[in-house]
Order: sequence, then structure tokens, then C-alpha cells
Amino acid sequence: MRFINSINQNTNNFRLICLSTSIADYREVA
Repeated sequence: MRFINSINQNTNNFRLICLSTSIADYREVA
């Protein structure tokens, strides 16, 4: 169970990084 929670946490972190990167790219274009 702890292993599954770890995977979910890593997925959430990855999504957060992607979201932050997308916002940064959008600001550079704008």
C-alpha cells in the first residue's frame, strides 16, 4: 500500500512540474 501511495505522489509531482513548465512557456511566448 505504501508503494502505491509513493507512485501516486510521484505522479502528482510530475503533473505539477509539467503544469509549472507549461505556464512558464506560455509566459515566455506571451
